[in-house]
Amino acid sequence: MAVACQLIGASVWYPWQGNMDDEPELGASITIIVPDTLIAVANGHLVKQSKESVATNYYTWEVKNPLIITD
Repeated sequence: MAVACQLIGASVWYPWQGNMDDEPELGASITIIVPDTLIAVANGHLVKQSKESVATNYYTWEVKNPLIITD
């Protein structure tokens, strides 16, 4: 899966803190719905996998990277 956005960029679709090195403070999750012949893979840990209909599978992945601020 990929997203391409002209001019405005990825902030149209995804939360953005303004710096590529930033991590989400509370983590992030993504649910991907695919045909039952495919497997959806994303960053983090697989927290839920379910078959919602005869021909589709749902995969929910979660990542938690707490920010550590040091002075």
